[in-house]
Amino acid sequence: MATSKLCEHLSAIDQQEPFYTSGQVASWPDKPYLLCPCGNLLNLFNVTTGKVEYKLEHEDGDDITSFTVTPDGNHVITAGKSQLIRQWEFSDRLGTDPPTKIWKSLHRSSIFFMKCDLTSKLLATSGSDGRVFCWDMVGKYCTHCFKGIQGPSSAICFSNNSQFLAVASTIDCQIRIWDLLSSDKPAVSLTNHCGIITSLLWTNKDRTLVSAGRDQSIIIWDAVNYKVVKTITTFEVIESLLISGLERMISAGERGVLRIWDLKSGLELESNRDTKRRTGIGFSHAVIVQNNVATTNTDQIITLFTLDKLNIERQFCANVDQIHDICFLGADCNHIAVATNSNSIKLYDIKTWGCIVVEHHTDSVLSLSAYNQFTMLLSCSKDHSVCLWRFDTEPSLVAVAVATGHTHVVTAALGSNLAGDFIITTSLDLTIKYWSLDGSLVNRDSAAQPVSLAALWTQKAHDKEITSLALSPNERLVASGSHDKLVKLWGVRTGHCIGTLTGHKRGVWDVEFAPSEALVASCSGDTTIRLWSLNELSCIKTLEGHESAVLRIAFLRRGLQIVSAGTDGLVKLWTLKTDDCVETVDKHEGKVWGLAVDVGESRIVSGGSDSRIIVWRDTTAEEQQLDFDKKISLINSEQELSNLIQNKEFIKAITLTLDLEQPKRLLNILTRIITDSAEANSSLSDIIGDLSPTRLDVLLRFFSSWNTNSKFSYVSQFALNIALNAFTPDELLALPSAQSCLESLLPYTERHFARLSRLHQSSAFLGLTWKQMRSTVDAPLDNGDVDRFSCVDLRNDINRIDKLKRTVNQVDTEQSDDVMLDPISNNAMTSSQWIDSTEVDADSDIEIANDIDNMVDDVSNNSKSNSNITLSDTEAALLVIKKDQFKRKHKSLLRHKRNKRQAVSSCL
Repeated sequence: MATSKLCEHLSAIDQQEPFYTSGQVASWPDKPYLLCPCGNLLNLFNVTTGKVEYKLEHEDGDDITSFTVTPDGNHVITAGKSQLIRQWEFSDRLGTDPPTKIWKSLHRSSIFFMKCDLTSKLLATSGSDGRVFCWDMVGKYCTHCFKGIQGPSSAICFSNNSQFLAVASTIDCQIRIWDLLSSDKPAVSLTNHCGIITSLLWTNKDRTLVSAGRDQSIIIWDAVNYKVVKTITTFEVIESLLISGLERMISAGERGVLRIWDLKSGLELESNRDTKRRTGIGFSHAVIVQNNVATTNTDQIITLFTLDKLNIERQFCANVDQIHDICFLGADCNHIAVATNSNSIKLYDIKTWGCIVVEHHTDSVLSLSAYNQFTMLLSCSKDHSVCLWRFDTEPSLVAVAVATGHTHVVTAALGSNLAGDFIITTSLDLTIKYWSLDGSLVNRDSAAQPVSLAALWTQKAHDKEITSLALSPNERLVASGSHDKLVKLWGVRTGHCIGTLTGHKRGVWDVEFAPSEALVASCSGDTTIRLWSLNELSCIKTLEGHESAVLRIAFLRRGLQIVSAGTDGLVKLWTLKTDDCVETVDKHEGKVWGLAVDVGESRIVSGGSDSRIIVWRDTTAEEQQLDFDKKISLINSEQELSNLIQNKEFIKAITLTLDLEQPKRLLNILTRIITDSAEANSSLSDIIGDLSPTRLDVLLRFFSSWNTNSKFSYVSQFALNIALNAFTPDELLALPSAQSCLESLLPYTERHFARLSRLHQSSAFLGLTWKQMRSTVDAPLDNGDVDRFSCVDLRNDINRIDKLKRTVNQVDTEQSDDVMLDPISNNAMTSSQWIDSTEVDADSDIEIANDIDNMVDDVSNNSKSNSNITLSDTEAALLVIKKDQFKRKHKSLLRHKRNKRQAVSSCL
């Protein structure tokens, strides 16, 4: 199938968002997971894929104050400010299913520290109330309560046999040890530390206790006699201490260096002194994850080291803060460089989201620009300098040159893609500088110091700060955008101003040259994107659609389209031929400062103030193929549905119409079942009772729609009654559309009930009239030998009235204006046919009245001619009276018949 060359759909194929802010992390002993706190959430981070797989959050916004993972890896224990302890089962539905158990803690304040023993059966919790509680994890009851601790606890550790509990205090810096099997024994206090104790470890079959703290020391204790065996001076604050093997310890401290210590001799065996260059500042916490050591620091960088050699295996930037700029790197564009609110540049691998942090600037990096086939990178900083980086295949960034000469913050820079022999920079000092490059910089040794560049020409360009630069495809022109609302064109080699483009009503944020036409595009704080002709130096098009300032633009499809991003958090795709916005995607929650397109124009990356990095891909071909497949599937389903209806396979037909969401076809099927089947109730009960919740929700929405029309209300009420009997109220209320459908069903059902009540009342009056007429005609005469006037025509009329009554009752019973039974032939007929069959024949009624008159005259004449038949004056008068009564009742019946017909017609 042919696909469009233009991009019509953008889909977010991957994203990286903050998953760790500060504090300690927890790990699983045999799984590649880290449990990382991030605000009110706990994120389960997979160190293999670099993605967050599950999220934990307390209900009602209860902040998580402490958490731990049981050593068996089956449960996660959390505590919040509400002083509730929650136990979560580790499974594929972690964060989706509610906690398996919740119980109230006995602390007088929030829990700030908790730890499980090796059997995962005991849990120790500590708060700022100076008490430590020990809980039985099976019965969820408190086994011990220890008092006397000064302030919150900084470290808690069970012995390997779960007999002893060691707790470190933050105020008096003492270690207290309790024997859990002998509650009468007082706590043993160890007082050799003079700073906050950060780690406690039992080793050597619980005969040795190791403690480390911020007093720059590690103390090895004899856990039997509670005496100091050895004190190790580390000359740095120790934040975490880990046991590796039987005789080795690993310390992580403020220097950002992992060090291995011998447990017996107390000597340092090995360290990774190169760690600081790769991780930034010192460590704040360390845990063991499978065969690696995971460390965190205050820059929210998580680093994985091999457990044996302490080599860096991978890094993750857990929180990049506000993103200033972003760009692709590498020939295959599988890496992105990110400038954040720091002096470092973060280099991401998009496949694994591993991160490398490089530093050279002394202040925040504001702008990034890649050139020379995405192998060279320019970074602009607040330190008034521009650094030139080479992207290596290791991968890493190597600083090869530095341009210093601006007197203010450097805001933008660009390099030559054709010759690669110059770069152009601009700054808040309102100047543009041209710098010459030596071709040997590309192959410069990574160990060499960066060379300094000299500017060949400098031009004062604008009256207000310059925000962006763009280089023409032939590299003869450079465009600059400024907050003075102007876009200016400059000669690259000469530095002379060639033209000025005016028209924006607010400051210009970005400029870009079209790759194949003599056009330049600019975006501004006036929410517009303008296209300028280089030949006429005038605006030829204005694109409007953003609700706030447009910050970044980039061309797509060789200049046929533009992608833009603004402070409204939207990324928009424009087609220049039609001036239409063909796609708007909303994934960011803040300003989008960074926007870049890869070399093949198939991927777009964006980043903003919400600390999110989102990778977009052109999915136009996939969407078109998906639409095509849907049309084919719909055609096949329609044909299958027609065959099912034709073969009277209503069960499969109903299921298929619900899947296709075709209410009209389903209404016809249900009407046919109710009309043709004598056991419609049982048939529909079997069909509706077997529906899945998704299909039942669709059917409930159809009921709500049908019930608004009196023509379809009977089918709706009939099937709804079956559904209400087939499912419990809880099952129905659990459906997504239950609330809205009930709100729609109730008022229309009350209206239909009122209509049927009026119809029933009218039929009752008709029945009463019919009974009175029948009693009048069937009344016996005084002379029993007289043949009741031989009222053959009168009987026929009464039979017609009887049929009319049965028809009205049939309407009342069926409660339907659409299908009913003929009272004479018992055949199904429409409402209009029934009305035609019950039309009052005025000529026939006149004939009946005349027959009555003739009958009375015949009886009178016969009585005169036949001596055996005699009528008294009283009998003759009674005969006349009965004739008049019948005429009056018959006229009344005619009126009721006409009123009934009008009532039925109005109801229909």
